[in-house]
Amino acid sequence: MSNARIRNGLTLGALALAALALTGCSPAGSNDAAETTAPEATTAPAETTAPEAATEERSTAEACSILQEDLSESATVLQSGMSELSTDPTAAVGALEDFKADLDQTISTLGNDEVADAAGSFSEYFGTLIENTKTLSEDPNDTEAMESLQGLISDSSSISEDLTKVCG
Repeated sequence: MSNARIRNGLTLGALALAALALTGCSPAGSNDAAETTAPEATTAPAETTAPEAATEERSTAEACSILQEDLSESATVLQSGMSELSTDPTAAVGALEDFKADLDQTISTLGNDEVADAAGSFSEYFGTLIENTKTLSEDPNDTEAMESLQGLISDSSSISEDLTKVCG
């Protein structure tokens, strides 16, 4: 197989695992979701989409809910952008960068250190994925970048597990 096909397969595989990490953020199975549910909680939807940095401490379930809600649309856009990987690598890198920017913005609004740390590891992972994708789009024969990308696929399982442990 050509290096371009291998590169595309590895990148898409890493993205699929990254998407799984995001689904691990679902608060539905969270252990402390029951602790934070109050009958009147439905009257305050402002907490689910905080546009500015969090000023109050949130429960793990609340922070995980914010993470999932804010990034679900970004993940859809990311998947769409990645379909252009083989024809327009620059657009694919742009989609990755936009997703990471959204992730970093969301992390600043979480108000929960444990969730922010797990999401921060995910953000670092994406930063490395972006750099490798850029390198491989410029030089598909870069063996070092290819090996690093293969390592990212292995690491993404660990990142997914970390988010799942925190967010249930």
